[in-house]
Amino acid sequence: MYTLESRVGRLFEIRVQPPLSLDELRSFHPQITRIHARVVGQLVGCTDLRNARVFNLDVADKLMSIIRTDGPGIERNVFLVGESAVFSMQIARVIRAAGIPSRKAFLDPEEGVNWLAEVLSPVELRRLREFVAAGDAPLPEVPERPERREGR
Repeated sequence: MYTLESRVGRLFEIRVQPPLSLDELRSFHPQITRIHARVVGQLVGCTDLRNARVFNLDVADKLMSIIRTDGPGIERNVFLVGESAVFSMQIARVIRAAGIPSRKAFLDPEEGVNWLAEVLSPVELRRLREFVAAGDAPLPEVPERPERREGR
């Protein structure tokens, strides 16, 4: 599951919560196209993956495709990752394989904010800080439902 919003200027905000499906990612391009249509120039994005989990191969491949396809319309996009080493390596691999140097992953949200701050207006930067702070508190773990047994 993810949310995609643009509240201020050229800044778009994506927050991913598990699970993220391939069908959900297929709706991404039309959404970002609508946002880009109302903005003059390139977009700047923050993708908050701090609560996400390792993606299956199809989702990771689709994410790489999205990064490549939307490359020219996005000046910079930071991917904030959580403390999972495996997930962080997966995102780094996806970004590297996409071959777009203006996409970077950061474990430290402040480093990511500082990197985007170089190209944001003061109003956009203020909103970015609000967005990042809102995602600082991890979501509570949702217990998995026990499997249903036949006959009950």
